[in-house]
Amino acid sequence: QFLILVGDAGFGKSRLITEAIARIIQHNSIQRVYGASASYSKNFSYFLLQNLIKYALGVSENTPHDEIQLRLREKLNQMPKLNRDILGKRLEYLLFQSTEATDLRLLAPEQLQQQIFKSVAEFLIYHAENLPLFILIDDLQWCDRLSLEWFQFLQGYIRDNHPKMPLFVCTTSRQEGKTFFQNFPMDWCHEMALNPLTDSESHALMNAILETEQTSPQIKVLYDKIVASAKGNPYYIEEVLKSLLANDILIQDKGEWLLTKSVKKLPLPNSLHNLIVTRFDNLTYQERTLLQVASVMGKEFSYKLLHRLYDNKQKELTPLLETLVTNGFLTKKWVDGDYEFSFSQELTKEVIYGTLLHKRRT
Repeated sequence: QFLILVGDAGFGKSRLITEAIARIIQHNSIQRVYGASASYSKNFSYFLLQNLIKYALGVSENTPHDEIQLRLREKLNQMPKLNRDILGKRLEYLLFQSTEATDLRLLAPEQLQQQIFKSVAEFLIYHAENLPLFILIDDLQWCDRLSLEWFQFLQGYIRDNHPKMPLFVCTTSRQEGKTFFQNFPMDWCHEMALNPLTDSESHALMNAILETEQTSPQIKVLYDKIVASAKGNPYYIEEVLKSLLANDILIQDKGEWLLTKSVKKLPLPNSLHNLIVTRFDNLTYQERTLLQVASVMGKEFSYKLLHRLYDNKQKELTPLLETLVTNGFLTKKWVDGDYEFSFSQELTKEVIYGTLLHKRRT
């Protein structure tokens, strides 16, 4: 099955998939790999395929090349000897295209592409270890052309060589990407659209965030104002409430939610973009600078790399990161002996990156 989940930024596409997979894992054994396109990745051949291989190896964009090569060799050593040498050469070429691989460089472009396509497919099939394989892709609207062609190749390859293998590919895309990926039709493609929240659903979401079922007349007026501005976008609703809480405009007293300002005096931004900018502008200079540096590094970044960029000033860096995690700009997880941080939303990273002058980005 190949599913495309389409919706505007902030509609919760990734969260929906994550929660669905979490429920599936509770009752079934599966193998999954994850990849994501970035706003610049259309210009980089095989960008998404590199993502998928790195996820299967348990490494990230910030992992040193030497370590990625080591992980790849360890994985290949578990495979039948007949395939691993050829597979290793092709995958190293895919991951590090500066690698000297004379036999591959002499191939015609079409032949090289087919060899890479087949190698990625075989590697992921082996990685599945006879379990159903779930391939999850975020932001397909930015996918590079060759990676999209690989998905077309994959359906035929599975059908002809592994017809009994359970495979599920689930992708997310913003509305503007539909015309792009529809140029790559697939027989097994199903499309689902996420619609804006209704007013009652928006109210229910705000109750869930504030962990309350009863609201005062004042808070109901606030809800109505947020709903009018959100236009059904759940991320907008979350960001507004975070901003009100962070600025002590919305407070809890004896179990009841109260406003410290009149609802009429609350200037709610008229778009999700402007809301993120407003929240960003309310941060300290040090917090804004850190987020801008991180936005250049990508959606995910390691503490170790950021630490080096900050000249090893751990006493300054650690509390800043913790504050940004608490305020919902970043999330963190422990990976291979180091904390890895990521922006809570790709849109947040895009907006913050956009606040940089071009000179500073480079």
